[in-house]
Amino acid sequence: MEAAALFYLAAHARAAGGDVRAACILTVGDVPGEDVTIAESYLPLDELDRVAERMIEVALEAGTAPPGRSSSPGR
Repeated sequence: MEAAALFYLAAHARAAGGDVRAACILTVGDVPGEDVTIAESYLPLDELDRVAERMIEVALEAGTAPPGRSSSPGR
């Protein structure tokens, strides 16, 4: 829901002539399935913390990279 608002605002600003870009990074914390209980479907907290820290690193790299230059792949 928050990502939709972000993209809407960026599109609105671009339509008004602004040089605006938007992006969104998401972390999936659980994947329910028929063969597992709800408790088993969640990532352990230490794994979720590790993934969230990596997600923040990727977002900061992408947000601070010069235009037209991507961050290091596979890091």
